Amino acid sequence: MKRIYAMLVLAALISGVYVYAEETKGEIADAVLRLHVVANSDSAADQALKIKVRDAVRREFSGFAPGAGCKGDAVMLAKENSGRLAEAASAVIKEEGFDYPVNIEIGKADFPTKSYSGITLPKGRYDAVNVKIGKAKGKNWWCVMYPPLCIADSVSAEFMPEAKAELKASVSDSQYKIISEPESGEIKIKFKILEIF
Repeated sequence: MKRIYAMLVLAALISGVYVYAEETKGEIADAVLRLHVVANSDSAADQALKIKVRDAVRREFSGFAPGAGCKGDAVMLAKENSGRLAEAASAVIKEEGFDYPVNIEIGKADFPTKSYSGITLPKGRYDAVNVKIGKAKGKNWWCVMYPPLCIADSVSAEFMPEAKAELKASVSDSQYKIISEPESGEIKIKFKILEIF
């Protein structure tokens, strides 16, 4: 009898942790629009091109992103202007002397756990602007397009204070604490739970 009771308690705990993890990841995913750029290959030239394409797409997005009042608006604007994003990427590819096609899709994509200057977003499915250059067999580059003002170079990314404030306003205090302090005590344990589930 004690064994059955213990198993029921364990099952309830596991179920509770799973629900918590899914709700937390869902709330965080509902607050951001990610950017994913995949290079044609891992050659130095293709990797350099990937960064230039990334910059062109982000510049073009910033031209209409101020009209977004929330993540949903940002996704809608990205979809409505996907042709502009593709044209901006294609123009850079041509300017750099390549003839790679570029494919831009706005939709769900799987992302690994990624850190951006004090913000760590858990692994999961996010709405994203997915940019695939040529054969799309090279290393990726990840960032966040909304909230805006994600400043980045080829190896790092940084949220500006305004973007952090906007992200904080989009999620609960406990969720923001999880993504902004993933290495501290209880938060580290909760974040690990999110990764497991």
